[in-house]
Amino acid sequence: MSITIKGETLEKIRALCSTISVAPHVDKDLRDELFTHLEEKLLGYITGEIKLTEEDAFILVREHFGKMPPVKKLLQRVYVSPACPAVSGRFVGFFAVRP
Repeated sequence: MSITIKGETLEKIRALCSTISVAPHVDKDLRDELFTHLEEKLLGYITGEIKLTEEDAFILVREHFGKMPPVKKLLQRVYVSPACPAVSGRFVGFFAVRP
């Protein structure tokens, strides 16, 4: 079974290679070799030839959810108990007038 990687994904791999190989001493041949390794790894994961480790799976989960502060803010908006703001509002005045 032959699997082809989409052009968009190949461009992402090329961009990653450029990010990794920003040092001036990294020549085109070395960057091409890095690209080949990344492409082979991706194909190995897609085909199941390379088994995901628990660490690999964790990295995928972390990357899937992206930057944590926006996710945290979203979760707080969705899961804040409706009673929380009302209860805290009742006690604000209490503490403000207490000597």
